[in-house]
Amino acid sequence: MNILFLLSEEDRANIPSAILVENVTLRSDPDIQTELLLNDYDTCFITSNYTKVYGTLTVKNIIKTFNLMTSTRIHYLIKEEYEVETDEIIPF
Repeated sequence: MNILFLLSEEDRANIPSAILVENVTLRSDPDIQTELLLNDYDTCFITSNYTKVYGTLTVKNIIKTFNLMTSTRIHYLIKEEYEVETDEIIPF
């Protein structure tokens, strides 16, 4: 199983090293289109902080790319409960 985490630098600093195993990739940059096309991920986790840093449009494009070209399951991770009401990415 290959897992991709799209997270901010702040999120990355808080990731315990115990989850960094062979099939887990952490990316904290917005230019991941090549990565998406070159590698087949079973699951992608996108943090709300990644969206705050790189913008809603970037994340929507990432989700569209996944939906059009892969069968990757996407999970959107929020940090605070209020984000459910304010973050427009969640419905995707």
